[in-house]
Amino acid sequence: MERRRLPYTEMREDVDGNLLSAAGYIQAPRHLTVIRLNSSDEIESFRKNPEGFFAERHGATVEQYRDWIDTDGRPRCAGRTAKGRHCRKLVPGARFWPFDAWLRAHRRKFCAVHRGPLDRADR
Repeated sequence: MERRRLPYTEMREDVDGNLLSAAGYIQAPRHLTVIRLNSSDEIESFRKNPEGFFAERHGATVEQYRDWIDTDGRPRCAGRTAKGRHCRKLVPGARFWPFDAWLRAHRRKFCAVHRGPLDRADR
């Protein structure tokens, strides 16, 4: 299989050239993620700004998407240090979470030091 540079799109067409399905591939922590593209407008939008498209699709910002990548999909604690900085500890159970779960927990849940274990039902 040919190794492609992210992001990229793949399209399947029928024998008449009609679009059957399309997908966009974008970086995710430790792998790539696939986004279903439902129209030629979505394909064009994804190609112009893949990070923005992904973020908008998930109700997030590009900065949040980039934080997800930078934190390797592991949400950080919402607590603050004595000096007022964000705590850098992980929330319990933080291990390569999908973007939606990461959004619900990153800087919203607490580490064991600041609050206690994260209820698995919150994921």
